[in-house]
Amino acid sequence: MDTPNSVDFDDFTRLASEICGTPIALISLVDTDRQWFKSKIGLDATETPRDISFCGHAIHGEELFEIPNALEDDRFRDNPLVTGAPDIRFYAGQPLISANGFGIGTLCVIDRIPRKLNEHQQDMLKVLGRLVVKQLEFCLGEKKLGAALAEQQLQNETLKKLEERNRQLLHKLQVGIVVHGADSKITFSNPRASELLGLTEDQIQGKVAIDTVWCFLNEAGEAISIEEYPVSRVMATRLPFKESVLGISSPTRSAVVWVSVSAFPETDEQGQLKEIVVNFHDITQQKLEEKKQFEITQHLHAMTNMQQAILDSANFSIISTDLDGVIQTFNKGAEQMLGYTADEMEGLKTPAIMHDPNEVVARAKTLSEELKILIAPSFDVFVAKARVLRVPDEQSWTYCRKDGTRLPVLLSVTAIRDNQDHVTGYLGIAVDITERVQNEQKQIALTNDLKISEEELRRLNISLEQRVNERTEKLESTLTILHQSREALALSDAKAMHSTLIASVSHELSTPIGNNMLAATTMTSILRQMQRSIADGNLKRSDLVKMLSDLDSCASLVERNADRAEQLLTSFRHVAADQASEQRRIFDLANVTKEILASLAPSLKRYPYQIQMNIENGIAMDSLPGPLGQVIINLINNAYLHGFDERENGVVKINATKAQDHVILSISDDGVGIPEENLQKLFQAFFSTKIGKGGTGLGMSIVHNLVTKMLKGNLTVHSEVDVGTRFDITLPLVLPKEDVASSS
Repeated sequence: MDTPNSVDFDDFTRLASEICGTPIALISLVDTDRQWFKSKIGLDATETPRDISFCGHAIHGEELFEIPNALEDDRFRDNPLVTGAPDIRFYAGQPLISANGFGIGTLCVIDRIPRKLNEHQQDMLKVLGRLVVKQLEFCLGEKKLGAALAEQQLQNETLKKLEERNRQLLHKLQVGIVVHGADSKITFSNPRASELLGLTEDQIQGKVAIDTVWCFLNEAGEAISIEEYPVSRVMATRLPFKESVLGISSPTRSAVVWVSVSAFPETDEQGQLKEIVVNFHDITQQKLEEKKQFEITQHLHAMTNMQQAILDSANFSIISTDLDGVIQTFNKGAEQMLGYTADEMEGLKTPAIMHDPNEVVARAKTLSEELKILIAPSFDVFVAKARVLRVPDEQSWTYCRKDGTRLPVLLSVTAIRDNQDHVTGYLGIAVDITERVQNEQKQIALTNDLKISEEELRRLNISLEQRVNERTEKLESTLTILHQSREALALSDAKAMHSTLIASVSHELSTPIGNNMLAATTMTSILRQMQRSIADGNLKRSDLVKMLSDLDSCASLVERNADRAEQLLTSFRHVAADQASEQRRIFDLANVTKEILASLAPSLKRYPYQIQMNIENGIAMDSLPGPLGQVIINLINNAYLHGFDERENGVVKINATKAQDHVILSISDDGVGIPEENLQKLFQAFFSTKIGKGGTGLGMSIVHNLVTKMLKGNLTVHSEVDVGTRFDITLPLVLPKEDVASSS
């Protein structure tokens, strides 16, 4: 509505006026409050209120709405448009029905004297109404249809000239039009039909609908029978055939053209079939985009299935929730650890069912003091730190199983954020630390026993000369206890190392799984938006291209992080079994570093820090890119989480220098630095200045072991408080082959 005047629409109103012999003809568009005239003949007004309009009544049906004499119609005899200008007596309006079935207005003719249209005039008004709808629908698309009519026809033109004029209009449509006679022979076709059918107008003329020069295909690409051809169906049923998707196969072209076909029968006054009008809308591009969308959807389903397989194969409890704490994901590891099934938990329960209330109350008090804000003993206890400080919250908890037993776990909680950095939910990964707790208790008991034994040995030594014979047997017993204690301590150390591996894998899995949950949520949102747009019929090509681009980005992110998670799980199994090692290959150091930084970009973009890489291309290494990547990732994460200590800015620099048979990789930051007393303990397992505040003390120990044991290199650290820290990693360009088998 309220668009500029158009000669194309004026031609329709003039034709309607001439055919029906009325002084007034209108194309009226109706909204809630008014009717507005897109085109008008014989009337100066541009709009009228809807409550007094004739067209407001006409659009409630699909058939021609005709009032022979308004003064004799109770609905209109007191209407201001009847009692005053323009003094309406006669009204006939053909409803304009949109493709989705809504009445949007009318093509109407008006006279100041009573009258009635003959059957021919009614038919022509219906035909013109359909053409107006086609013109309106096309105007809403790419551009206006056709150019202005060459000249206006005179009022005394015969019906034959009017029909010829209509044919000229059909030639300009971007819709293919073919008219068949009652014997199915083609009597008319416009240029667009020639393009779609792959034949010239001369070649089309006189052919029948079932000519073998072309073939119709169904949506599965199979040839349909002659009885299913649009014209054949209309001839058999005398009913319209509307908007069926068919393919046109022609020997003049290699590719199939896909069209939306409609066919309408035209009958004479005796009801005999006179002709069949068939129109074709080219939807080839739409079909190609639908195919691409289907392929993307299949790929997304495959990625989702792979992600679910990774989650189910993990020997950890992985649980995600929404903002209110309602559980959304409950993997196989969680089912095995807690005894509940996913059906019992997902969408129904919160983590409160699996936690000791006393621990929750105690943690709320500690967290309130740490964050300087009041934390209620509720779901916020688990997620406040991840939400406020934007770091994983790793704490020891006691899980309460369904059968009533209790299980100590190390739980890491991470906030899941969308593309706008808004928190959309939370991810919790828990690992069973029963063995670790038992080992710690055994170590404490053994240490106490050892202290007692040593004190007893000192007392024996004081009176050794007097009581040598008496205490010899007891001394031997004490030495036996000492020997057993040392063996138990060694065994405990080995088991503690296994617990360290489990804890480190849990620590490293948080990021790729959290990224996958975010990408899956984003892809689901985009797919639902795409489905709504398709269902509403308002999907634009630009919107579809953008959605496909966003889906492709999300799919790439899911694939990278899924690969990373799978590598971590595989690596953990290999290390635990002591049977396999990372794969070595020849790679360019600069390229590998760039790939690592690209995979880190989504998780680091929320920090106000920068990474500057200065590594020349051409530094070729024959080594293990996997462990090297883990070293770089851990050092960058260490700088972001600990080195800058929540500063407003900071820079991490990555440089490399090649020298003969080795390369020196330097990773430095301009952060807070490391005090001298902490440098000596930096690479010890479980040493951290932020234990209880998100730190596990595993990161630097992992880095040291990877560099010295797997990569056969050397690691040094230089740091100055308030100036920054630099790690220098010296690595061989070619990893010694005899060390590869034992490096894992």
